[in-house]
Amino acid sequence: MATAGAGAGGGGGDGSSGDGIAAADEAEYKLRREQYLALAGNPELCQLLADPRLQGVLGRVDGAADREKALAAQLETPDFQGFVSQVLMSLDPDRVPATAATAAAVEMRAAGGR
Repeated sequence: MATAGAGAGGGGGDGSSGDGIAAADEAEYKLRREQYLALAGNPELCQLLADPRLQGVLGRVDGAADREKALAAQLETPDFQGFVSQVLMSLDPDRVPATAATAAAVEMRAAGGR
């Protein structure tokens, strides 16, 4: 799995965003080593990722011109909500509400994601 936000263009020629605030925001979305290991070691998540349908959805989101909009649209589907909930539970099981994916979709919409 790659870090979230990988491949999102930036303003600096060195790979930085060219803006200190934007760089700090981007850093917030990068996985720390322990988070990456938690995802990689989750057998339920590995099983979900083996599904060709989910692989297709993830590929479409990753390849979309507007990734946030594509992600917001997928967050409304129950199958994708299950995947997102499993990811969030792997990262921090004490902070994930039962409707984490739905809450994320609402937040993205409120921010103008759709």
